[in-house]
Amino acid sequence: MTDGTFYRGWISGNQLKIVACITMLIDHIGMILLPDMVFLRIIGRIAMPLFAFTFAEGCFYSGHKLRRFLLILGLGLVTSAVMSFAEGKLQGNILITLSLSSLIIYALDALKKSIFRRERGKIVGFSFALLAALALAVGICCFSGIEIDYATGDSHALKSEQAPQDTEGKIRGNRRSKIYHCPGQAAYEDMAD
Repeated sequence: MTDGTFYRGWISGNQLKIVACITMLIDHIGMILLPDMVFLRIIGRIAMPLFAFTFAEGCFYSGHKLRRFLLILGLGLVTSAVMSFAEGKLQGNILITLSLSSLIIYALDALKKSIFRRERGKIVGFSFALLAALALAVGICCFSGIEIDYATGDSHALKSEQAPQDTEGKIRGNRRSKIYHCPGQAAYEDMAD
């Protein structure tokens, strides 16, 4: 920290990452090996917010912002290429989402610092940088047609595993994730597409 104090909480950042890794492992075991045990998927849902939190914290304390962004983006592109080749269709992954998020975090942080320093020219420049980062992230994650984990609410993989269409007025859901919707719920109509 900048004021000379140290964090003295009950859990460190590395311990938080270990908890995230364990819950991610539980989630993947539930998804791949034991798909009927829904509670494993429920436990595993905590992994992504924990990883996102520790990633965002790392963005603020990184001394090499460009190197960090390029590393995460590069890893995301390499793993996406492997998955796209294996699946036979264009796919992204969480690393691409996190690298785009880091652009937004960096632009927002730079804008905040320029506002506090009252640097008018930089405020305008960093405002445009923030808008460009947001537009890029939204464009790639929502409108590119590339399936990117944790980036869109309407995953292409979920559509292929939906319940049959002759279930009008009945519970609809996703067989793989065991997420079901009853008539009257907000997401019920989305499941019919």
